[in-house]
Formats: sequence, C-alpha cells, structure tokens
Amino acid sequence: MFAIIAANTFGSFGYFPVCCYTKGAARMAGICFKTVAEQARDYGVNVWIKNLFNPMFGQRDFWGKLISFWLRLTMILFYSFLLLVLSLVMIAVMAAWFALPAAAVFVFFDQIFGLLRG
Repeated sequence: MFAIIAANTFGSFGYFPVCCYTKGAARMAGICFKTVAEQARDYGVNVWIKNLFNPMFGQRDFWGKLISFWLRLTMILFYSFLLLVLSLVMIAVMAAWFALPAAAVFVFFDQIFGLLRG
C-alpha cells in the first residue's frame, strides 16, 4: 500500500512539469484564445465596422451621417483598445503559466537547501 502511495506521489511530482509545459500549456492557450475571441464577438467590432458608413436611426441628412460615423468610429477604437488590453492580459496569464511552475520548483529547492545549510 505504501509503495503505491509513494509511487503515485512521486509520479505526480515528476509529471507536474511535463503537464504544465505540454498538455496544460496547450489547454491554457486555448482558454486564453477563446476568451479573447468570445469577447471580440460580444463587442461586435466587425458589426460596427460593417455599418461604419450607414447612418443611425434613418437620419440621412449630413449631420446624422456625420454623427453616426464619428460615434461608430469612436466605438470601434474603444472596443479595439479593450481587446488589445484583454489580449495583453491573456499574454501575461500565459507568461505566468510558464513561469510559476519553474518558480515553485526553485522555491522548493531553495527551502530544502536552506534547511540543509542550517
């Protein structure tokens, strides 16, 4: 019984870096990409771009067209900026995903060697 528990425990420690840098990294990248893609769909930037030159509320006069154009352009820029920020956050999440396992191993061994030193 002890051998099974020990093998499972040490096997989990051995599989930890492999999982984090292969299947786990691919899964996390998929989650990050899906998050940005869903948010882009929710913001509807492509719809704003498609209707950039169409007047809103049927206002076909000069001022209606001008206000509609600038409002839509402002919304496109604003939502694009938000998507850029979200993309940068997701890149930081991926960087943390790669850095944290290495940092955890480093801290673990630093503690072990600190205990051995006295």
